[in-house]
Amino acid sequence: MICEICGREFKGRGVNIIIDGAKLTVCPKCAKFGTRIEVHKEEKKILPKKKKEIKKVGAKKDEFTIVPDYSELIRKAREELKLSQKELASRINEKESVIHRLETGNMTPSYNLARKLEKALKIRIMDKISEVEIPKLTLNSKTLTIGDIIKIKKK
Repeated sequence: MICEICGREFKGRGVNIIIDGAKLTVCPKCAKFGTRIEVHKEEKKILPKKKKEIKKVGAKKDEFTIVPDYSELIRKAREELKLSQKELASRINEKESVIHRLETGNMTPSYNLARKLEKALKIRIMDKISEVEIPKLTLNSKTLTIGDIIKIKKK
């Protein structure tokens, strides 16, 4: 190791000290310049094993987007099922105000909320995002510069 004060290389673990609030690892010779920090070994705590979550194989959250007219779809589907906002909210375990804000378009549903609504109302408010292919720029023998991209106006 290298001493953080004198810069000499030394063998062993070094000494942890505090000088003006800075924690340093120094050689035994430079340990006198600061206050030693005593390292106490903590007993290992045995923690209960965590249950492994089983992830569903399928589409990821990032692959979906909410349709633009989701608020109208939610309201129409709720009315067709003859449910009040309060009844729908209790079915999907949400607040009535959340349903109201969704139907007025003041709130965009999260992925999980959208899934709950789709299941309860038997509608689709999420679309799969399709990948757009970006055309590659083919260059001749010279490279592209900023001057090739912008048009310069002359006065």
